[in-house]
Amino acid sequence: MRRLSTLFALIALATGCGDAAVEGGDADASDTSATGDTADADAVSDADSAEPDTSADSDAPDAADSTAPDAPSDVAADTADSAAPDAPSEVAADTADSAAPDAPSEVAADTADSAAPDAPSDVADTADTAEVEPDGLPGDGGIILPYATTWEWQNPLPSGLELNAVWAAGPADVWAVGEYGTIVHWDGARWRRVAVGASTLRAVWGSARGDRWAVGYGGTIVHFDGDSGGLVASGTTAELWAVSGSGPDDVWAVGAQGTILHWDGAAWTRVPSGTTKTVGGVWAAAPNDAWALTGDGPILHWDGAAWAGVETPAGTWSDVSGTGPDDIWVVGTAGVTLHWDGAAWTSVPSNTTAFLTSVKAVSARDAWASGTDGRIQHWDGSAWTQSDDVVPDINGITASGANDAWAVGEYGYIRHWDGAAWTSDPANNAVRNGYTTLEDVWGTSPTDVWAVGYGNYVLHWDGVAWTPTRLFEVTNVNTNAVWAAAPDDVWIAGDSGAIYHFDGDDWAYVASPTWQDLHDLWGSAADDVWAVGASGVVLHWDGAAWTELESATGEDLKGVWGFGPDEVCAAGAAGTIQRWDGVQWELVPSGTTDEILGISGSAPDDLWIATYAHAELHHWDGATWSEVATNSATPVLYAVWSTSRDDAWAAGAYGRVLHWDGVAWAEVAVGADYTQYGRGVWAAGPDYVVVVGTQSMILVGP
Repeated sequence: MRRLSTLFALIALATGCGDAAVEGGDADASDTSATGDTADADAVSDADSAEPDTSADSDAPDAADSTAPDAPSDVAADTADSAAPDAPSEVAADTADSAAPDAPSEVAADTADSAAPDAPSDVADTADTAEVEPDGLPGDGGIILPYATTWEWQNPLPSGLELNAVWAAGPADVWAVGEYGTIVHWDGARWRRVAVGASTLRAVWGSARGDRWAVGYGGTIVHFDGDSGGLVASGTTAELWAVSGSGPDDVWAVGAQGTILHWDGAAWTRVPSGTTKTVGGVWAAAPNDAWALTGDGPILHWDGAAWAGVETPAGTWSDVSGTGPDDIWVVGTAGVTLHWDGAAWTSVPSNTTAFLTSVKAVSARDAWASGTDGRIQHWDGSAWTQSDDVVPDINGITASGANDAWAVGEYGYIRHWDGAAWTSDPANNAVRNGYTTLEDVWGTSPTDVWAVGYGNYVLHWDGVAWTPTRLFEVTNVNTNAVWAAAPDDVWIAGDSGAIYHFDGDDWAYVASPTWQDLHDLWGSAADDVWAVGASGVVLHWDGAAWTELESATGEDLKGVWGFGPDEVCAAGAAGTIQRWDGVQWELVPSGTTDEILGISGSAPDDLWIATYAHAELHHWDGATWSEVATNSATPVLYAVWSTSRDDAWAAGAYGRVLHWDGVAWAEVAVGADYTQYGRGVWAAGPDYVVVVGTQSMILVGP
């Protein structure tokens, strides 16, 4: 998981189709008691907690830290520890363990070496449901990226962005925070996203109903008091990793470079910590009794006058939580847990050797811990026991009572304990399908949209909800393309030549003349449908049967688009484009030698292609191909869709979505992060666009 690398860094630190001319030639190839709750707080190093830049003018990925982008059409952004089935030639994009590219224009979070720009001094107070334009942190220069967006997550819900921490006041009042300023609230019936324009948030805590704090990147502090809230001046640009308190006028926030801040009910002030190490966890029992963690350094104690180190067993510590002054837990590396009984810290064996990143104590006989192995630990008063199931890496865990606990983590993952078992929250995980990649999307209207991808699933949107259907229980064929002539006439194509048809009631397998993987579908009518795929294969449906036609190329074909029965283009590897004139396929120039991954147009003289290696968009105007600047740092564009000459959309790596307004391409903030890749795009018009991609991502806007 993304936070794991930062934790280990702390340890190290502590220790168009036609025969016209081609312009320019070929391109180069929870508790509500006074003792409070602990916030999730993974101990981290500033140097390794870089924030990805989502601005349109950001730089390309760091060459020293990244490899070439993942191979086209084969990217599996599911992490190595996901249970989703591997796709053919799948490239694992495990951000924690692989050499996947860094986020573009990563902002180094090492505030000791680089100064952040100044920010306005005013506090941005706003209603908790407002979309706020994030201009900066008041008074402390925190870097705020443009997260405010009108796009909505439709899968997973409430968001697919990584959640870093969770805190609960009760079964109907739960808060979780995460990447890119994500804040979500559970009211007992549904999760609701809350937008304040903050940067990445690491921890959340509350003292009473209506009084909530969240802290994070660049000294960010967010406060909610009742129904309103916003950014609050912290006086620092240091990364803040944990927040906790004993009441509304006794709150602590801790972070990088030994930063410890205290809120007295009126303002945040810095309190000497006696260390320059990252302080990665904090928990307060009373105004004169608080504990803080410094990685492998001493555990610090606040006695009401000063912070001082306390002798503890050896270890590296990440989080702390308690129920009172004589019942406190600390967790850390190698599954080690410590317990404070009011007199001394003692080591207590657990059932794991994984890095435990979060702990929540409910009572002397009820505590929870979670970590990097995806298992949840429970303390029953005598021993730690371990859950049997393995889930994506958990970043934060909390509980409001014996029958109400929550765990959050990668990909917006949310899990709930009801007193008997841990279950995936149905409101959050209804259409995850093993954290799979969705490859394509098509619709006939905003109330009839289909999405397909790895794992043999097809998803349908009826205007209210997405419903998953598994095509066959035994067969596990990846589906790569979908096209619909009508709500009761839908085609899907996938690996090994698989073709399926929906007649309005059921899906059925249709005989296919090829075993080649099929990558795309397009049709002009119910009796004129095309499928293209590996080794140049081209299939045609005439209303009665699929037949294979002679292709003009042996190159893999990744996209097909047309404007009628005698005007169809298929595009793919090595810049290949071939044109169907109603009689035969013939090769035509494309203006590039890069692999073409997407093709779409609104008219024969308004055609777009998206390429792999250089993330280029090329346009055909009826006479020539020309490359059009994308103004984007994404290394790969996987899909393009055009509704008119002044409205086209493209989706690619690093969560980038681009829009063409008839004059220029520009990036659009959609609320995805750099681990999410847009693989398919479909639009009913300029006001209704659907983007699908890795991690079961479905975004709808604008």
